Formats: sequence, structure tokens, C-alpha cells
Amino acid sequence: MAKSHILTVEVLRQLLDYNPETGLLVWRVREASWFSETGGHKPEHRSKFWNAKWAGKPALNYIQKSGYKTGAVLNIAIPSHRAAFAIATGIELADIPAIDHINGQKNDNRLSNLRLVDHKENAHNMPIYRTSRTGVHGVAWEGTHKSWAVKINVEGKQRRIGRFKCFGKAVLARKMAELRFGYHPNHGRVNMAIGG
Repeated sequence: MAKSHILTVEVLRQLLDYNPETGLLVWRVREASWFSETGGHKPEHRSKFWNAKWAGKPALNYIQKSGYKTGAVLNIAIPSHRAAFAIATGIELADIPAIDHINGQKNDNRLSNLRLVDHKENAHNMPIYRTSRTGVHGVAWEGTHKSWAVKINVEGKQRRIGRFKCFGKAVLARKMAELRFGYHPNHGRVNMAIGG
């Protein structure tokens, strides 16, 4: 089978098993038809060798610095959450704009933690940035005005909510704006776990 073969749901299901309760992917047994003859090794020999080494073992489980699990199927790189979601739902990879890890743990690929979203929705469920000085998205101290400035992104544009003398009122204004503009309740969480 050609290396450039498009990874369809059917192909993924033939090569991988996905457990939606644990989020784990494992390699399935590969028949000889998945291999070509190279270096004098027949497809049957290559299949036997591959299965002895990989069949039943964890697949697509390399954790990147970003926290996502990834790997390659037929020498095509693919994030494990996209493969898992495609296998579980039958939605082709090309038809999946983005997948949100609801709890923010990028290596938690249980089906109950994955939801199909567009890129805008995905941005509405982000952890607080490590560089945040206040611990709250969109709330910053403005020394020139001696007040807390509150902003929020709406449709790709930053919108000013207002300025507040009280930090608590600024946080409340930001949270109310998040509700109004459809942000996920987990948006702004602090991620303590690796890969979050």
C-alpha cells in the first residue's frame, strides 16, 4: 500500500483499535497485503515481523512538548486525538476542523473528553497563560488609569469591557462576558498536570 495513501476512517479502523473509555489506541494485526516486497523480504515475512513487534502495543503515544499525543500511520503524521475521534465517530479526518479536550488535558483522549468544534470554539476553552500576572484571562492592571482593564476576544477582535477599581468586579465582568459570548465554562482554568 502506498505511503501517501489518504488516512480514511476505514484505513484507520483496519490498522488501529481505539478504546473510548481509556482513550488508548493500539496497533492491530496487519495482514501481508499492507506490505510490499523490499530488500528481498516478502510481504508475508514483513507482516510477521511487524506483528511480532507492534500488534497489540500502544500506538500514536509519543507526547510532544505541546502535550498532545502523536505518531504516524503509514508514515503519515497524525495526532492521536484526531485518529481516535475519527475511529469512534466515523467522521473523516478532512471533515474535522478541530477537537477540543474538554478538561484541558491534551493527552486525555477518552471519547467523553473530546468534542468536535470549530477553531473559534476551541479557542474558547483555553487554560490561563503561564505568563498571566493576574491569573484571569483578559484582566490586567493599567497603572496609568489605576484600574483593572477587562477585555475579551469576540469574532477575532478584542473588545474592551471596561475598567474597574475593584479586582473582584473586573473578574466578574470578564466571567459575565465569557458567558455572553459563548466561552466554555473551563476557559481560563489553571492546568497543573503535564500536557495540559
